[in-house]
Amino acid sequence: MNLEGEDWRVDYVMPESLRGSLSAVLLCRGPLLDGSGGVPSRIVPKIGHILADCRVIAPWQAHGSAIAQGRAIWALPQRVKADGVHLDSSFDRLGRVAAMLRFADCVPILLASASPRPWAVVLHSGFKGTLHDIFGEAWRGLRAFYGSEGYIIDPGRTYAWIGPAIGPCCFTRAVTETLALRAAAEWGSEYSRRDGGLVHLDLMGVIAANMRSAGIPTENIMTLPLCSKCHSDKFYSYRSGDSDDRMALIAKLTVP
Repeated sequence: MNLEGEDWRVDYVMPESLRGSLSAVLLCRGPLLDGSGGVPSRIVPKIGHILADCRVIAPWQAHGSAIAQGRAIWALPQRVKADGVHLDSSFDRLGRVAAMLRFADCVPILLASASPRPWAVVLHSGFKGTLHDIFGEAWRGLRAFYGSEGYIIDPGRTYAWIGPAIGPCCFTRAVTETLALRAAAEWGSEYSRRDGGLVHLDLMGVIAANMRSAGIPTENIMTLPLCSKCHSDKFYSYRSGDSDDRMALIAKLTVP
């Protein structure tokens, strides 16, 4: 993590194959985003130095599993309903478009590869998104998209970044909740733990496990396992009282 002035941020380090093609940053707690209420139209004017004149795709996030294509027609002020954005140079021959998603305890995910050409997917995976496997939806969508062009997505050349987000130490649901029982049953004891009337759930752990099951090598999966609630001095946390302000994950694909 880096601190610029009074603003916390996470700068994503790209593998050699993506340097110069993809950049990403997670803006965390600080004056830059304080008071923005997680509203893209309030955030964008503050981060022009990061966007560098890019048009911004910032969908309405609905805790679902829909993934929007990163086309200029969906850039602000348009707001498609989705919890992910797929960036690819073939969409309108993009070079000046950025994806932005907002977070306060939910899991930020970035997927990227230089094969068959540079692409990236940003995802917002809360409890429902993780339970409905938004990563799996994105992965199947990527395979279908590039498969229609005759390419095969190589998981061995795919990279993933997970977190920071609320950890199993703080993310609990009542054992009486249907979705909590379903999650505990599907994820097993490795990623769920019952403690009295509560179930502790490990969202980041489940997502990483799903990525490994898809064939992405463990060494290609970067996790920042800091709990946003435990470290609410650095991250906005809904469960710590941040009902409006959000962190912002910005990814830019810059391909000639």
